[in-house]
Amino acid sequence: DYAKAEALCREALAQDPSSVKAWCILGEIGLARRQLDVAQDAYRNALKAKPDSAQALSGLAPVMLEMGRLDEAESLCRRAVEADAKYAAGWSHLGITLMRKGDVKSARECTEKAIECAPEDAALWVNLAFVARAQGDRQTASEKLREASRLKPLDAQIRNNYGTILYELGDMAGAIAQLREAVRIDPNHAMAIGNLGLALLDRGQLAEAESVLRDALDKDAANEAARSGYWRL
Repeated sequence: DYAKAEALCREALAQDPSSVKAWCILGEIGLARRQLDVAQDAYRNALKAKPDSAQALSGLAPVMLEMGRLDEAESLCRRAVEADAKYAAGWSHLGITLMRKGDVKSARECTEKAIECAPEDAALWVNLAFVARAQGDRQTASEKLREASRLKPLDAQIRNNYGTILYELGDMAGAIAQLREAVRIDPNHAMAIGNLGLALLDRGQLAEAESVLRDALDKDAANEAARSGYWRL
């Protein structure tokens, strides 16, 4: 409930205008709402209160990234990890920024450092999987997604990502198992349904594939996986 969270932050700031935590939460809300100017102002107010706040520096970086200001985003992330070398979000955002800049090797190193700081954060393992995949290392990507699914077993998107990587590795049985689980968790996850249909099609389970692909297209007529699979039937 962004409106309620914003109201609580405003109340906190009325009592303490230098509350870094409240300003940072307002920044997060602004970014979530795609109100980039609002988010930027909130994080900069946090930095006025505490210039070396790793939370504020790291939080402002994705805003700059969304604005296309990649160099500034990188600089903010580096300042964040200089302020607090154990701040996982700083390393994670630096990795994401470096990926956007095409420095995949450094992005992987930063994401690994983020995991060292917060090994129980499933999102970081997902990020590392994407970096590994970008390097063509699908086997490592599958291992990282397996860990992410262990940490967050009821996340349909993680299951979908894991199933997709297994599909790319040619492990159809494993892919189908993960994609079925994604759909069980979220029956309306059109992407997972489409990917499941493709895997079933490649496994030769044509009748079920057709039914699943129809379901995916009913939920999202633009679903590329479902469209390509349906035309192969």
